[in-house]
Amino acid sequence: MNLLNLCLRIPNLGIIIFYLFFVVAIPYVLIANHSMGVLKYYMPLMVAFAHMLSLSGHKKLFGNLYELKPKNFVAFISTNFINLFALFGILWQCIDYSRSTSNGLARAVIYGIILFVIVFPMSRQGLKFVLDNVDLYMRKKSDLSFEYNWHLFVFGLIYIIFLLGLQAVLLSLVDTGRRDEEADKLRGQLDKYRKNKRDVQRERNNLEKRMKQQQLNADEKLRLAESKRNEQKINTLVNNIKKNIDDIENDNKNNNKMAETRKMLNQISISNLATFAKKQGLN
Repeated sequence: MNLLNLCLRIPNLGIIIFYLFFVVAIPYVLIANHSMGVLKYYMPLMVAFAHMLSLSGHKKLFGNLYELKPKNFVAFISTNFINLFALFGILWQCIDYSRSTSNGLARAVIYGIILFVIVFPMSRQGLKFVLDNVDLYMRKKSDLSFEYNWHLFVFGLIYIIFLLGLQAVLLSLVDTGRRDEEADKLRGQLDKYRKNKRDVQRERNNLEKRMKQQQLNADEKLRLAESKRNEQKINTLVNNIKKNIDDIENDNKNNNKMAETRKMLNQISISNLATFAKKQGLN
């Protein structure tokens, strides 16, 4: 008994493996590595992967994993859980996107519609339509052996990559419009701030000129007062010098007169003074 036959004997083993790997292990690794941003983009992919395994894998392994019209309780629970898991990821992305935009509601609705169309109609009916036609065409036009439906896995992965690329392009268009609007608003605010800056600079220049003028006037007043004080000091010094000169000149004149008097006294004898006094009637 080989491994495949052993696995086929265990009911719903493929569903258990899928949930353990895609729903438990990968989200746990992302959360442990603090990659919550990656987790919200990963969750909507569950629909495409589960539906591809249901369409391409063995019916006993993955037949009840995801069905468009569940036929039993296991398929009903599994399908709706994966749908809720993907819906939670879509809501998570829309809420984060609405918080990151100024007019968040309108663009978040468009963002959510694009995700919903990619995740549900195109990942469900679209994927089934593509794989059915690929299988029909290749079996009709080719003589290859399609053991384990490898061609469905290959084209299923190609289709999922195509959906991811289409989603990235559409969301980038929405985000580009948002960035253009935000850029226009920022340009408007920039022009407003530049105008305010020019007004402030003009007012500052006027204030600086007025302050300089007032400062110059104050300096002139200080220089004028100082010059007046210096002039008074100089006038006082000049007057003092003139007075000293006059005093010196007066002293020189007095000294000259005294010298002449002394000279005359030296030339006059005592007898002459006595004779002169008698003549004048002086005793």
